[in-house]
Amino acid sequence: MSSVSSNGLDRLFYPKSVAVVGASPKKGKEWSSGNAYIAGLIQQDFQGKIYPVHPRAEYILGYKCYGSIREIPGEIDLVIFTVPSRAALQVMEDCVAKRVKFVHLLTAGFSETGYEEHAELEKRLIGIAKEGNVRLIGPNCMGLYCPEGGIAWTSEFPTVSGPVGIFSQSGQLAHAIVHVGALQRLQFSKVVSFGNACDLQAHDFLKYLAHDEKTQLLGAYLEGLRDGRAFFDAAREISRTKPLVVWKGGETEGGSSGCFPLKPGSIPCVTTC
Repeated sequence: MSSVSSNGLDRLFYPKSVAVVGASPKKGKEWSSGNAYIAGLIQQDFQGKIYPVHPRAEYILGYKCYGSIREIPGEIDLVIFTVPSRAALQVMEDCVAKRVKFVHLLTAGFSETGYEEHAELEKRLIGIAKEGNVRLIGPNCMGLYCPEGGIAWTSEFPTVSGPVGIFSQSGQLAHAIVHVGALQRLQFSKVVSFGNACDLQAHDFLKYLAHDEKTQLLGAYLEGLRDGRAFFDAAREISRTKPLVVWKGGETEGGSSGCFPLKPGSIPCVTTC
């Protein structure tokens, strides 16, 4: 494991236990979003504990299933949400009660939709997480790929670690970078798809990867920044010691349509090209 402890994200990339809410006993490794994450853990030879969560199943992909997060014995480092947005609040409350450290929401249907009621649901979700000291990736993102930590959002990714670290607001693009990069013999230390960035943001991942001894080259795809100043300050300092390549989306008329305002002083957020 990396000795990095910058901004407390080690256990996110190197969890000792992962729960997947939304796994299905009726589908194989590739036909359910939840099952795909379990398959990714299996493919990456994850050495920790895997907990599928389903209200009625006994086993999923060979692992004992639990009816809820609260029923799982022991500590949980990372919980992956692959449930509909309407179920996310209760699951987050369960995570708080269980003192989960990190949550990743593949779950979409929040502020990215542009609907006020969905944005309000997102605010309630984040409020619950903050009150319980749960750190959050997303919503609306693919999450984590870290071969050394044994985690991936698909079983299709290489199992060999390398020097390239990527953080991207677009999950599809992050997936394509890993896939196409592998064909070009690129190997990755850590890749993060972080979506709406309601808690952990671009500058958090930038700072972590900058101090990660396993990462020698940093790349990013950004649609917008909630805290532009924090990112630019970190980038200015970090680029003195490690190369940083940033791809800013939405520079064309088509790519910039549908943008929404962020906090004062931030870069305007735009949709994915």
